[in-house]
Amino acid sequence: MKRPLFYSILLAMALSVQAEPLPVVPPESVGLSSDKLAKIDEVVEKFIAQKELAGGVVAVARRGKIAHLKAYGKRNQKTGEAMTEDTIFRIYSMSKSVTTAAALMLVEEGKLELKGPVSNYLPALKGAQVASGSEKVAPKRPMTVEYLMRHTAGLTYGLFGDTEVDKAYQKAGVLNGSLEDMEASLGELPLLYHPGERWVYSVATDVLGRLVEKASGKSFGDFLEDRLFKPLKMKDTGFHVPADKVDRFAANHTKGWLSVRFAG
Repeated sequence: MKRPLFYSILLAMALSVQAEPLPVVPPESVGLSSDKLAKIDEVVEKFIAQKELAGGVVAVARRGKIAHLKAYGKRNQKTGEAMTEDTIFRIYSMSKSVTTAAALMLVEEGKLELKGPVSNYLPALKGAQVASGSEKVAPKRPMTVEYLMRHTAGLTYGLFGDTEVDKAYQKAGVLNGSLEDMEASLGELPLLYHPGERWVYSVATDVLGRLVEKASGKSFGDFLEDRLFKPLKMKDTGFHVPADKVDRFAANHTKGWLSVRFAG
């Protein structure tokens, strides 16, 4: 599995993950107001008119029943395809919650330890040091599985900052290749800060995905499919959109619809 496919920009997920759809009922039957929910139309249509959104799907559920479900605007502004309730979207960084859930399953099974050092599972990271000016120093405490889940592991993305560590990430191509390649790359790079001392949005969840592979003995994609997606009947969730579903795949619009990327 290539890293760009793991990277949340390309992870796709359908709105509905239920095997059987929740029943659609009048709002008042679940204690909601039809008049108040009708205001959703006004708000979403305003965003579309202002080109803040090309389209979207809004669902409001309560007590296991759907009180409002409606598609708005276009799935692909360039081709004019209308948004539908079964459109498949990229879930971006919501992939992080899926990854963390997978890791917590392995914690429950005793295959990962929350407070255990990451290097117990990924030896390549054992000698990681912390960048301190022009020097490198030993971390005050080990990077732990828990720190990965919190984005306090000492890592960065190399995309949003301008530190020497960020530049090193870019030069090393940390976000290119497989999760195994990423593990090897990070083993050669310094930490941005001492684990546990700061919160920095980072590749921590990607490292967590690699931990899932090592602890389970399966590829990350296979583990998610076998242990999460199939049991929960999340039939439209995965790292690839099958050919027979591409027609439901929403285009990725930039603000103002200056361009449409990854359009089916």
